[in-house]
Amino acid sequence: MEAHNILSKRGFSVRSFGTGTHVKLPGPAPDKPNVYDFKTTYDQMYSDLLRKDKELYTQNGILHMLDRNKRIKPRPERFQNCKDVFDLILTCEERVYDQVIEDLNSREQETCQPVHVINVDIQDNHEEATLGAFLICELCQCIQHTEDMENEIDELLQEFEEKSAGSDAVGAASLPARAWVACWKAGLARLLALTRRRRRRRRCSPPDGAAARRDAQPAVRVRLGASPGSPRAPA
Repeated sequence: MEAHNILSKRGFSVRSFGTGTHVKLPGPAPDKPNVYDFKTTYDQMYSDLLRKDKELYTQNGILHMLDRNKRIKPRPERFQNCKDVFDLILTCEERVYDQVIEDLNSREQETCQPVHVINVDIQDNHEEATLGAFLICELCQCIQHTEDMENEIDELLQEFEEKSAGSDAVGAASLPARAWVACWKAGLARLLALTRRRRRRRRCSPPDGAAARRDAQPAVRVRLGASPGSPRAPA
């Protein structure tokens, strides 16, 4: 949720999500995670881990992460349960990107308002999460200043990828590059998503009486996806 925190401070209208069925946080062993449902608040998770092993969860940074998260929003949210309209969806792992595309592809078509889905691969640790959050913020600012996002996005992402590839500040974050277009429910239309270098197109027309609508928000409204079911830092 580090990217959520930074983007919010930069004035973006932003929300963050997990894509799994549960929220999983590291436990005392790799095969013993702490599992919570999405109704559990960050404050409840914090109190639970504090009770279980304060020293362990302080040392591995989980308590610090939860303390930050609960200052941003009360509880985690699941992507598949949200039907709101966004201009931009960012994922931080290719597996999550695939889950987002699968979910969007399962939704019934209604309008043709575009949403752009971009994957920025970020390693799941605090340092890379922080570096990746600034990379995501810079990318959003670049997109916000485009005059025609749909027509300029390919070139912008290629330039941004080349720039970030040569920057030591980027760490493990990267921008794969494939674009494709599709039509989705509730204004999630003509989806531009990046994973590999290939393009395919489908076109649709809005149903009678339907019109693409955007609320009075900043030029780019962002939705962030974390690793499956996890409130990891870059989300």
